[in-house]
Amino acid sequence: MTGPMNTLRARLAADRPEPQLRLFLRALAEEIDLFAGAEGRDMLLRKTGHRLARLMPLPAVGTMDGLEIEMNDRLAALGWGSAHLDLREEERCLVIAHAFPPRIGAAGDPPGTWFAAMLAGLYETWVADQPGGDPSLAAERQHDDSPEMITLRLRRL
Repeated sequence: MTGPMNTLRARLAADRPEPQLRLFLRALAEEIDLFAGAEGRDMLLRKTGHRLARLMPLPAVGTMDGLEIEMNDRLAALGWGSAHLDLREEERCLVIAHAFPPRIGAAGDPPGTWFAAMLAGLYETWVADQPGGDPSLAAERQHDDSPEMITLRLRRL
């Protein structure tokens, strides 16, 4: 149905800019860091990653290559970079190299890595929810993180 109201709605929608949340997220990140500290922040972000993984679950796959492809499809939909999986049987761990993660300016330690704990929770849940997955696996950050690459080691602690 066309009419003046539909024309007005279409014009208003075309004139409205896409919502920009970066400044809000920057302020929120600073407040979380101020009130919760690094440990509290990381616990909150890890839990947020778990919840996010359940909001966008992966289909069951039978190979590491398939798992990497499914993870990267979800990450691409969010504009959150990409992951490379490296199963290291001799170390009994899965290394996840996440390239070009989301960031909030220089927030985090090292700068630009504020979302690292959220990514850890995301990957923990995605891997645990696969057939034969182990919910006792935990992701540990490596200390060579940079704003362009966050490396996690998923293993039983």
